[in-house]
Amino acid sequence: MNKKIIEFIRTKDYKFIKNIGQGGTGKTVLLKDEIIDETFVCKKYSPYYEEHKDLFF
Repeated sequence: MNKKIIEFIRTKDYKFIKNIGQGGTGKTVLLKDEIIDETFVCKKYSPYYEEHKDLFF
């Protein structure tokens, strides 16, 4: 399995709107890009159980 990390060539600042939830593989939040006036759902990969990090990556 290829475990290459995706690196973005530019970064942005997003406005945090609210927490949406927590699942087995991470937290989900609602963000807003105020430059283009769009909202996005973002899930940060951080499994609840440390031993599952490689399994679900």
